[in-house]
Parts: sequence; C-alpha cells; structure tokens
Amino acid sequence: MRPFRSLLAVLLALPSLARAADLPVRYTVQEKPLKTAIAGTSLTFELFRDSACTTPAVHSASVLIENVTLITKLKQFTPKGDTKLPSTDELALTLSGVTAAGNLYLKVTGTGLVPVGGACQAQAAQVIAANCVDGIQNQGETDVDCGGATTCLRCAAGKSCTANGDCQSNACQAGVCLAQASCSDGFTDGTETDVDCGGMNMCPRCADGKTCTNGGDCQSSSCAGSVCQPPSCTDGVRNDGETDVDCGGTNACPRCGIHQSCAVGSDCQSGICMGGVCEP
Repeated sequence: MRPFRSLLAVLLALPSLARAADLPVRYTVQEKPLKTAIAGTSLTFELFRDSACTTPAVHSASVLIENVTLITKLKQFTPKGDTKLPSTDELALTLSGVTAAGNLYLKVTGTGLVPVGGACQAQAAQVIAANCVDGIQNQGETDVDCGGATTCLRCAAGKSCTANGDCQSNACQAGVCLAQASCSDGFTDGTETDVDCGGMNMCPRCADGKTCTNGGDCQSSSCAGSVCQPPSCTDGVRNDGETDVDCGGTNACPRCGIHQSCAVGSDCQSGICMGGVCEP
C-alpha cells in the first residue's frame, strides 16, 4: 500500500505544461541618471498583477542593459518659471515565457534607473490562453490552477472541489478537499470502492451487494460485475470456510480432489487428509 501511495504522490506532484507567450513591455525613466549605467549592468524586469507592484511577481527576468532597447524621448516642455522637467528615456524589451494573463504592471530596478510616472507602470493587457499556472480559476478548474476536467494538478486540502478526483487526497466533501480520506466519513473517497469500505487502504472489506473492483474489496472475496457476491461453491474463490477453492469445509460444497488443501479427512473425496493435503 505504501509504494502505491508514494507513486500517487509523485504523479500528483508532476507539473502541468503551461502555455507561455512573449510580452513586449515599456518602462519610462529619467535620461540623465541612466547614463551612469555602463555595459554589463543588470536590470531586473518584474511583472505584477496589482498596480502597486506589492504582490508576488508573476514573472521576473534579469537582462543586461546592452540588450535593452533605449528609446530617447523629446525633452518635455516647461513653462517659464516652472521647475524644469527631466528628459526621459523609454526602455523597451520583449519578455519571453510569460504565463500570466490580463492587466499587468512592470517594475524595473537596477543602477541608473529613476522611474518617471511611478515605479509601477501599467502595460498593455496580456492576452494568453488559459493554463494551469496563470493564477486564475478558469478552463473548468474547481480552484485556482487545480482540479476540474483539465490537465491541471489535483487540488490541495482546503481548496474547492466538485468530485473526489479534484483532490490530491481523492476526498471531496461539501465542496472542499480534505487532507485525507477516512474509513468512517460516510463517503466513497480515497481508494474506497464503496462507502467506507474496499480499496487499497485500511478500510474494512465490503459486504455483499457493495461495489468492488476485485475480490480483495469484498468480505466474501468474490467480486462479479463490480458487485460483492455472497459466497458460493461455484464462485471460483476460496471462502466461507472452504479448505480449497469451492470445496471442503463445513458447508455444502463438494469434497476436494487429490492434492487440494484440507483440514480433515472429510474435506477430501478420498477421505484421507495428510499434511493439509488430500491424498489418494
């Protein structure tokens, strides 16, 4: 059971493939301070979802200044008597592999950068197909970037769900993923084949008439048509006190043939049981 759970955990942890796009960005800075930035100066470009650039960045890239396009703007007109406005430059760059969509804001830091118009500058809305790492609940996901009939990861405990398959624990109750399934929660979850029974866990075997996938799910050890069956002398399973498959024991089953298992002589057609085996 433990190897199965370990394998399941590994499979659930595998990352989903995300769609990404190239996003052209612009950032306005003062011209004079920028001249102090020499070749080899590294600039950090960070994209955020909020206009204050205080939430965790959704994309970050470090770029050498010589790889950034500089667009020199005209000097700004200053009315006589007013404080002279600084000349500005615009940094232009295309960020690759951006997976976040919607309205994004750019913050650039590095030697010689004095932003004009605020350190957090709005960018053109990024249009990108929904994916499993876009930070948005979409494409049928039951919570942000997880669950649903998608290729996204299953959801962690506490996340929203609509079915067991949405959850890492395979246990969804009242629309919320549980940390783990229970054998007494009144639900078919985890690996159970019916409510609180069967499956590859520590739950009891299921009674007759309950759903099963194999004989190991059933108290009778007999599963046919995905339903636990009452024990019989023709079910092809050793159960109900039989000493071998469909023979022997204190029931109405036939006696066992030569070399089949037995407990006493009466279990055998020959009437001879030696060392737990029917003998001629």
